Amino acid sequence: MRSGFQDILEHYPSEWNLQSFAYFAYFACEAGDMETARTLVSKMTQIPDREAWLGKDSYARCQSKAAAAIPPGTQSSTANGPDYTTHS
Repeated sequence: MRSGFQDILEHYPSEWNLQSFAYFAYFACEAGDMETARTLVSKMTQIPDREAWLGKDSYARCQSKAAAAIPPGTQSSTANGPDYTTHS
């Protein structure tokens, strides 16, 4: 699943694909694959798909888990992705 998703993003790196595959980011987060979840969340620039994330609580939980899993000495300024609270 991961390699197919990465292939699509490599060839078609659009926000639409990131949002379409928000389900993949959700499953990565739930499975504990924080590297993949962090990568996907950090690339999103629009409000996350609430349906894919089952609401803002699961997205916020994933943001926190992904940010906490950042290896020491790496840049974390983009690890959190967009924030539901800044949008109505």
